[in-house]
Amino acid sequence: MSPQLHGRQPEETAAFQEAFLAAFSKTGTIRSASKALKALKPPISVSREIVTKWIANDYLDFAYRFKLAQREFAEYLEDLALTYVEQIKPGQNPMLLLAMLNASWPDKYRPKVVIQDDSSVLRLLDELRSIGAASSTSPPPLDLPPLHPHIQSSLLDRLRALPSPPTGVRSTTSPTGERLPEEV
Repeated sequence: MSPQLHGRQPEETAAFQEAFLAAFSKTGTIRSASKALKALKPPISVSREIVTKWIANDYLDFAYRFKLAQREFAEYLEDLALTYVEQIKPGQNPMLLLAMLNASWPDKYRPKVVIQDDSSVLRLLDELRSIGAASSTSPPPLDLPPLHPHIQSSLLDRLRALPSPPTGVRSTTSPTGERLPEEV
């Protein structure tokens, strides 16, 4: 059985498909395209189920034409993005548009991350695990350049002004030699 629309003739179904694809290329979703067709006079009813059947059975070459409509919508988003870039003002955020471009045209806009040789990553993880296991107490002091005495004094004053640690917390020595709280 061919996936015609409500038993219509192929010519009528082709016209319904064209109307659907025209709406889809502007809206980008089956739901929105179907809703747009229902708003026409006379209304056209195309369900998600029939669109899925048209694609699965490639009825009247629909699968290919559907891909073209998807590309047309992706290009519409790209045009929108270019217009947005020309008119962007400080504080405006293009993240939603970028997310839609990633979803609609992944081969062009989705970042490609390829790990060719993960052995160095695995070695690094093993090394970090062994460092973490070896230093289960406190981390080694940082080898930082000396601070200007005025800055060091100001930082130490701020540390001293902090409230006392709660019970169950002990002090340890900071890289500068000051006592800092440490959980027990």
